[in-house]
Amino acid sequence: MTRLQLRIRDEFRNRIEDQATRTGVTLSDYVVAAVAEKLERDAEAANRIQLSEESRAWFFEVLEDTSPLPDAWAEAKNLAEEIEG
Repeated sequence: MTRLQLRIRDEFRNRIEDQATRTGVTLSDYVVAAVAEKLERDAEAANRIQLSEESRAWFFEVLEDTSPLPDAWAEAKNLAEEIEG
């Protein structure tokens, strides 16, 4: 295990300590859990492709023109069209 030092405002540290105490964990455990959650969200966002409506339509059109869509992709296209209205 390694040590990590941070410089933060006293008010921020106090808020973190208060919340850690409320949830019954140590300050270190609270901060590590918060960072782990952020890492997970960032990793998911990095692996997600978000297209504009126009780009999404073009993407599915190109795919359908070259070969039949796999079932999961066809379902995704249908869901996107339902969301659009």
